[in-house]
Amino acid sequence: VYAAYVFAEDWRAARAAMARWAVAALVAAALSAPMVAVLQQDFNAEGGNYIRVFPLKYSLDRSYDLASYFVPNARSALYADAPLKVIGVNASSKPDDGAPLNPDAQAFVGYIALALAAYAVAWRWRAARFWLFTAILFALLGLGPSLHVLGNDTGIPLPYVLVHEIPILNNIRIPMRYGIMVSFALAMLAAIAIDQLQKNYKLQIANHISRPTSHAALVRYSVLRIALWLVPMAILVEFAVLPYPMQPLTIPPVYNDIARAPGSFTVLEIPTFNWRGAAATEWYQAIDGKRILRAYTNRIAPGLAEYFGTRGVPIVDRSLRALEGVDPPLAPADLAEDRRVRDQVLAFYDLRYAVLHRLYLTPTQVSGIDNYLREILGARQIFNDGETMAYALPPASIPDSVNIDLRENIGQMYAGRGWQFEYPQANWQGKFNFVWTRGAQSEIYFVLAGAGDRVMTLNAYAQSPQRVSISLNGENIGAFTLTPAWQDYRITLPARALKSTMNVVRLDYGTDLTETIGVTTITIQ
Repeated sequence: VYAAYVFAEDWRAARAAMARWAVAALVAAALSAPMVAVLQQDFNAEGGNYIRVFPLKYSLDRSYDLASYFVPNARSALYADAPLKVIGVNASSKPDDGAPLNPDAQAFVGYIALALAAYAVAWRWRAARFWLFTAILFALLGLGPSLHVLGNDTGIPLPYVLVHEIPILNNIRIPMRYGIMVSFALAMLAAIAIDQLQKNYKLQIANHISRPTSHAALVRYSVLRIALWLVPMAILVEFAVLPYPMQPLTIPPVYNDIARAPGSFTVLEIPTFNWRGAAATEWYQAIDGKRILRAYTNRIAPGLAEYFGTRGVPIVDRSLRALEGVDPPLAPADLAEDRRVRDQVLAFYDLRYAVLHRLYLTPTQVSGIDNYLREILGARQIFNDGETMAYALPPASIPDSVNIDLRENIGQMYAGRGWQFEYPQANWQGKFNFVWTRGAQSEIYFVLAGAGDRVMTLNAYAQSPQRVSISLNGENIGAFTLTPAWQDYRITLPARALKSTMNVVRLDYGTDLTETIGVTTITIQ
């Protein structure tokens, strides 16, 4: 935006600045290159299925109301008793709805800042006009796809509709987040205004020294002097939120006990699929220092999100989703399956403890999860303070061989990215089912006991001859060519590349593939 402004104002000045801009761009590129490289790896692994473009309705619900720029913060200390609560802007029609208190939803720019901005525009138009344009531009973008006024959608389309059609920019799904640039631009305008007040103050001093001043001039001089002190303080008072809301912080003693347990293993934090609960409780990892399963992150590659969000993996994914109310209740057959594959799951994830937090679940959900942990997983409760319940999970031995059937729910546990599980399994000539690969790579994860070389056997076919490169824990160990016939393909997994913890085999196809390679089973012996 700034570059466009400079070009529009004085293209000769812009040309002179291009060398500096180029240096800044090169420095930014060098700093971001490592992050871009990691991101590119994910792009390759995901087969292009990475950037999500949300529908306009999603963005519409997360846009500012026009009045939100002028209605004080819902938690404001200064305006707490003022009649400025507006439903749909900074207040809710439901008493227990805290959404309007979310900092994201608070766009209030401050009356003092607005007054200073107007002063800057009036006295220093040349310095202020770019920041005025910036404030207006991003304020419009923050209003989202259509104009809302006092909680009512007018249906008038706004510039965000155009941004939603621009690749990369359309990944910004929440228009309210443009509001930070409005505050930034107004801060610059306020700075210009205060700079002008300082100049006026210095001029008053110069006039006072050079010749006798009238009583009125002395008054103006004193007012300016006081204003230079009071304006910043007044801005702070206007934006003050007192008492400042804090997240209550208590550490259940069981986390200290888990921290003292030897080894690096995994703790199952529950809730897992209630994202607010997952976000609030994952910080306990800083206390126990152990791995946690399915932590909350705000950005995650689609393949990883699919692993936890839609897979039929027993116990950890499918069953906890159901028990936490995300999916329909478990059927008796589901519970029987979970009981049958329990040891595989506990060994694969190295689960030793489960911690259940009541605060984020209903009493019915807590009761169901507690019963599931005891009856299905064989867990033993070791701590209960009324809010937090902790369980020790039974030890599970690591197998010395792995038999993975991708057509079964438990087979999906071993499969990382690059598999097409969200669709019904394909059928080959009406004889048997199989699973398609997807993207440029497919991953298989496994843990094994013992030492020595192992042999991996892959039952697969390809619609046309397809070369597949195989790597084990990042080391290239060979390749084979799949043919248009179902058969077993074998490759040795050398002991030097195997780890005693989690291992990953990657099948690299060299290009993006969709429904051209089918797989049924993978065994490692």
